[in-house]
Amino acid sequence: MSAKQKIPVLIVGAGSSGLALALWLKKSGVGIRIIDKAAAPAKDSCAVMIHARTLEFYRQLGIADEIIAAGRPVSDIRFHFNKRGTTPIRLQGYPSSTSAFPAMVVVAQDVHEKILINKLNSLNVTIERNLELKKFTQAKYLVESLIVGKGNEQVINSTYLCACDGAESTVRRILGVKFFKKSFHQDFFLADVVSSNSDTVAPNSININLSRFNASISIPLKEPDTLR
Repeated sequence: MSAKQKIPVLIVGAGSSGLALALWLKKSGVGIRIIDKAAAPAKDSCAVMIHARTLEFYRQLGIADEIIAAGRPVSDIRFHFNKRGTTPIRLQGYPSSTSAFPAMVVVAQDVHEKILINKLNSLNVTIERNLELKKFTQAKYLVESLIVGKGNEQVINSTYLCACDGAESTVRRILGVKFFKKSFHQDFFLADVVSSNSDTVAPNSININLSRFNASISIPLKEPDTLR
């Protein structure tokens, strides 16, 4: 086992939440380590919507323009009932006094995370991968975490332990904090597809298609003819 190390903040989970938190703490001059049990970042689009408030925060981190350039703005939501269109629900074009970013932006999560990782790397922060939190104990001013991976064990002492490790959070499980969730009886399929008839989908719209028995949502991604 490696010797104990002391840091202000240990972040468990290097998804978009953990990465964004790491950036904010680094910007504020707080010492951090960020670990993830996965060997590599996500390679799927997963979560794709970035709202104006997030872009406002990203502007303070200096990455808002890069995020917008990597994505596609969403102008409206269009409902289609049995292939019949309806009036779009507008999502952008509001007064600039409301926000400097009066629209949502579609950015695939893998692209989003790559931008966050590159920014962290430029600040000399490395994502430590293949490392997993196995357990932790709390004292009055300290959290002692046992980390395993790469054929080794190490103990990290931190003032704060931040759980950014998703729905199956190890931190939540150890603390006994319940995650309230509910399963749908229907089957849902999620895919990124290259469509031969993507011209039938409004290019900057969330398209919701409804019929008596089925439903689908089509969201154009940045790449030509690619839909979520």
